[in-house]
Amino acid sequence: MGIVERVNDEMKEALKAKQAERLSALRNIRAGILYEMKKDGADTLADEACVAVLRKLEKQRQESIEAFSKGGREEMAAAERAELAVIQTFLPSLADEATTTRWVEEAIAASGATSTKELGKVMGALMKAHKGDLDGNLARAIAAKWLGGCCTRRFATRSAPLASGVIALACGREAHAQRRFAARSEPAASGIN
Repeated sequence: MGIVERVNDEMKEALKAKQAERLSALRNIRAGILYEMKKDGADTLADEACVAVLRKLEKQRQESIEAFSKGGREEMAAAERAELAVIQTFLPSLADEATTTRWVEEAIAASGATSTKELGKVMGALMKAHKGDLDGNLARAIAAKWLGGCCTRRFATRSAPLASGVIALACGREAHAQRRFAARSEPAASGIN
């Protein structure tokens, strides 16, 4: 059963069970899906397109929760959280931070990026390969961390020793690679926490 059918079925169940909050959230989801369907004049929407609509709705709810929380409107934030929970039941889970980091490393290697100026190339490669599977904000933060500054800061949190090829890939500057290995043997002297 596709997402469109699941939303319709759960709307009927929520209506019968008189679950007003859940029904409202499902109606909002259905409205977003219908809007996308009307753009193309289609009778139904593929699950990939539904996931894109749901991700958009999820992002809107997260922004609303943040805004309501900052404004001291906790009752409104709670309503948005409830709606977000309903939206997330239809979404596939996103990759965790370790998997996202691995994908970012692969994208950096594939694109040959060496600085934050080339962050767009890395994100383009990532989104092309893993669009519905990863959180774009997390991936961008990890990529910026890897590409920004020198490698001593980027790799300070890694516990396993790294090959010089990986450091050269991430930084591209031999002086930084040498400083990295010197810092690993004397952490107190290098200022790495």
